[in-house]
This record gives sequence, C-alpha cells and structure tokens, in this order.
Amino acid sequence: MKLSSYTSIQNLHQEVLRLMISLLALLLMLAVNTSEASVRATLDRDAAFAGESLTLTIESDGLQSGLQPDITPLEKDFDVLGISTSTQVNIINGQRSDKTLWQVQLQPQHTGLLRIPPLNIGGKQTAALELKITEAPQQASTQSGQHVFVKAEVNSVGKQTYVQQQIPYTVRLYYDKRLLEGELSAPNPDNAVVEQLGEDKNYSTVSNGHRYQVIERHYVISPEKSGSLHIPPATFSGRIAVPERQKRNSRSGSLMEDFFGNSPFSNDPFFRNSLLSDSFFGSNPFGNPGQAITARSQSVDMDIQPRPATAAHNWLPAEAVSVSDSWTDKPPQFRVGEPVSRTITIQTKGLSG
Repeated sequence: MKLSSYTSIQNLHQEVLRLMISLLALLLMLAVNTSEASVRATLDRDAAFAGESLTLTIESDGLQSGLQPDITPLEKDFDVLGISTSTQVNIINGQRSDKTLWQVQLQPQHTGLLRIPPLNIGGKQTAALELKITEAPQQASTQSGQHVFVKAEVNSVGKQTYVQQQIPYTVRLYYDKRLLEGELSAPNPDNAVVEQLGEDKNYSTVSNGHRYQVIERHYVISPEKSGSLHIPPATFSGRIAVPERQKRNSRSGSLMEDFFGNSPFSNDPFFRNSLLSDSFFGSNPFGNPGQAITARSQSVDMDIQPRPATAAHNWLPAEAVSVSDSWTDKPPQFRVGEPVSRTITIQTKGLSG
C-alpha cells in the first residue's frame, strides 16, 4: 500500500516536471519570436495622380493585440481617410507564424515627390518610402460626368518595338456609386499574345469635382509578327442603377401612381416621399435591375519592327539581360568521382519566364 502511494507521487512529480519543461520551451519560443519581430511598410503603387487615394500597408510579425501604429507623421503631406486592422495566421509543417496588418487609406495633399516617413509601432520603425504625385493629364477630365468610362495606356509609345517584345499595357476602369455590376475584358489583337500581370489595384480619384473608384489592371502584349499592330479597345459591359424618379418619369401613369393619385393618402408627405424616393433600391421589392451600359477605351495602333538582321538565331528582345552562377559549396570542392552542382541563372527585364 505504501509502495503504491510512493509510485503515484513519483509519477505526479514527473508529470509536473514535463509540464514545466513544456511551458519553459513555449516561453522561449515566444521570446525568440518577439525578439525577431520586425515591421514593414509598403505602398500599393509608387506613383499616382493628384486627387487619387492610395493604400499604405503596415505589417508586423506576431499578434499585436491593441497596438496601433503612430500615423501622426503622415498628416504633414496626406489626408488619412481611414485605417483597418487584420491578422494572418500561417501553419507550415507544424510551425506557426502570425502577422498583424494595418491598411491606411491616404490622399496626398499636393503634388511632388512625397516621403512616407518611418512609422513607429511598439518601439520599432518602418523604413521610409517615396511617392511621386503628378497632376492628372488633361484627357482624364474630359470623361467626367459619365458614370463609367475606361482608359488604356501603352507605355511603349514613342519607342521602337520589335517582334516578340513585350508591350506594357495598362487599363483603368473609372466608375461611380451608380455601378451595380459588370465585367472588364482585355483587348484581343490579331497576331499577338496578351497576358495579365499581377493583381488588380483599387483606389479612388476625383475628376472635375466628381469622385470615381478606379480599378487598374496591367497587361503585356507580345506581337508575333512585324508590321502594323492594331490593339482594339478594352471593353466594359455592365449595369448602372437608375433613380426611381427618372424611371417613373419615363413611364408616367404607372399603376402605383394611379392608385395613390386618387386615394386619401395622396397628399400625405410620407407616402409621396416614399413613392418618389431617389433611392436606388428602396422602392423596388425586387431590387433595381438597372440599365445596361458599355464603355470602351481608345484603340492603339503601333508599328512593330522585324528582328534585326544582325540578331543571332536565339532572339531575346529584352530590356536587360544578366547571367550569374553559383555552386553548392562556396568555394566548390572538386573530388574525383563525385558530382558537383552548379546553378546558372539568366535574368531578363521585359520578358516572361
């Protein structure tokens, strides 16, 4: 009986010891993660027009509960439109990593080369960033007054473009709060391959006092033959909301108006205001079906140069090319009968993989 009690106490001590060791290991891991925590800041783009909004993303390793970055230094050159917080948890091979992200919506107060100063988060600072703000081009304001319009821009205009060379092509969809739904389609030129680069960018801008949301999408177009290249317009097809009053004016004498017109409620301001409300969705129990709309960008015509006669058989029309190599061992160790790994890397600018 005494031996059994001694054994139970000994097992209990071992369990407590294991629990303390596990707890100590967890505390050490947390201490290491905290010591290695870093903060970073990125912009959704490094150039914008006056009146456009931008998104500054601040990222910190670890879960920063209740912690907020000090964004006071931004108020010198920017209006802070809002800030949101989110967390990310990743578990890879049993290893967990946490991140906290703050997204700050900014609107520049003036043009020029602006600086995002280092921002303080929990005693750590982000690196400074630079942003170029220029006046909006004249053609951007000519579309104001429309609810939806599309612009396209080719960055190779004025330069010689060769066959199989990538042509940077940017599409921007401008829309206001009337837009209900729609789809933006890329151009489909003959004898050329169109590829989309990266994810869409979303921001807002002001044109002639009218605020628009903007979806910016980047493509590259690779011509397959020399000669004339016609890039047709990028096309948006969708629906915009129509105010209820406008719809009723277009079909006067509707059943609802006929019914209420001769009723004792016809002069009641509550019923009249409800019937003639400008709300897009309030009066229609089935929602506002809207009105179909199509918008197109301008087309672009280019002259594509053939491959130069002096070009070698392996034609590589890149803006820049670099070649580097590396060995598994530095420096490599050569032994008779043993393989040695060497990696050769070719990096190009302006070409897909």
